[in-house]
Amino acid sequence: MKTWNNVTKLCTLFLVSLCVLVFSNSASAAAYRKWCTTWTTSYTDAGKGEDYLNSSSPNIQRPARYTRVILWDNTGSPSNYKWSGFLDENGCTPSLTLIAGRTYYLGQATYAANGTKEFLVNDDNDYFDNTAVWVTFEKPVPTVVDGTSDQFTFYNTWVNPKANIMGVVGQILRYPDKIGTPNNSRIRFKTNYTGLWPSCIYQGAYAVNGDICLTTGTAWQDTTNWKYIVSHEVGHAITYLTQGPDPTGVYTDYFYNTPLCCCNHIGGYGQPESSPQGTHCLQSKESIKNAQGEGFANFAAVAVMNTRTYKDGIFVYGKPTWVYNNGIFSVQQPPVKVLAYRGISLNQDDQWLDRRCDGINQPGAGVELDWQRFFFETWTHGSSVFSADDMHYIWRTAGSNVSWANLQNVVNARWGTGSDKANWFASHGDSTGVSPY
Repeated sequence: MKTWNNVTKLCTLFLVSLCVLVFSNSASAAAYRKWCTTWTTSYTDAGKGEDYLNSSSPNIQRPARYTRVILWDNTGSPSNYKWSGFLDENGCTPSLTLIAGRTYYLGQATYAANGTKEFLVNDDNDYFDNTAVWVTFEKPVPTVVDGTSDQFTFYNTWVNPKANIMGVVGQILRYPDKIGTPNNSRIRFKTNYTGLWPSCIYQGAYAVNGDICLTTGTAWQDTTNWKYIVSHEVGHAITYLTQGPDPTGVYTDYFYNTPLCCCNHIGGYGQPESSPQGTHCLQSKESIKNAQGEGFANFAAVAVMNTRTYKDGIFVYGKPTWVYNNGIFSVQQPPVKVLAYRGISLNQDDQWLDRRCDGINQPGAGVELDWQRFFFETWTHGSSVFSADDMHYIWRTAGSNVSWANLQNVVNARWGTGSDKANWFASHGDSTGVSPY
């Protein structure tokens, strides 16, 4: 685990200061205050009934959950701070002692951690590094009364793509086990595209060896405005670290010219079908490994944005999608609301690969939608659910052989053939249509 060591670099970082004066009738008196702060976020794929980050209004204040902050006063400097650490799940410090008559400054970084689970949004250097961006600004605060304690929320109005990422990161860290965020991990983001970075050489949203590239200049405008895209890519970063369900990154296998099973309808939302890496979408026919990897990343986004008790699982998709209305399929433009449990056609037994793409005759293929439903259903429905850590274990143990038969063998060996969990795994493989493969 690398330690964060940029406090001494504050003079060279982008820094605006929150300056507050604590008033008192006595210069020697002390008061106590919890400092709370926020990130300003705007999400395009919101307001569809999901539980978290669900406002589609621009510039909404979100608690700066688990954000790294430092507090200093006018007798010191950022490198000689009075308090430093990570905020709690409400975006607040502990109750801190304040000295009356001093001016206090609060700096917050695009860096968050819950225990040893860390996320860092980099500055705009050419390479992924370990430098956060620091943001603060001025705001007067109410008078502090001697001998009392209170809580003050500082509403940070910094509007920036990095703040959108921090809003999602805070939600992930609030419940990190929902998607199996590993200990001793640091997932890093880049938000600017120059065409020169060794890791981020394409515009769009994608994960690279556990790091994440999120850029502007795409059909989504700015990919950080799409919270499901951000959390989807985190899902990929996590499976890279855990050796869980991870795609190959090449989607040229099982190209299928039936409209319902390829991606000719997505336009600029992704690479062209004919590109060297191919492309993928929610209902495209892909290799089973790619379908599993993309399906898990979609599931991760569903898990982050919904409570586990909500059984339908609202997923908001960022690419044009085939939807079923009044007996016909048509293409709907994003953002597209998809119920992870019930599928596109709202038929609970809708097995896309089998029913739309002749999957029975091609056992090495898969569809993201089917696998997304499988992961979600085994995670949230019934008494023998699988945690995300369970899923990572199954795929890590299976290694390169991710056929259904081998996955079921791993489950049987771990939990017992005929056990409730083994039967649960098998039954949902059948109901979602992924089990023959």
